[in-house]
Amino acid sequence: MAISLIIVAHNEEKHIGETISSAYDFVDEIVLVDAASTDNTIKTVEALDKEKKLKVFFSR
Repeated sequence: MAISLIIVAHNEEKHIGETISSAYDFVDEIVLVDAASTDNTIKTVEALDKEKKLKVFFSR
């Protein structure tokens, strides 16, 4: 059985790294729904994706 983490984020550059890092080893995939962030939320998340668990979707 796979465990997925779903995160909805908007301009969470300052907090998203800690959030993902704390859960990364406990889940099989991370689904991030970005709600039109204008900061570096996506770049921050992509830099943490060492095992390619991340799937990013954009919401406008």
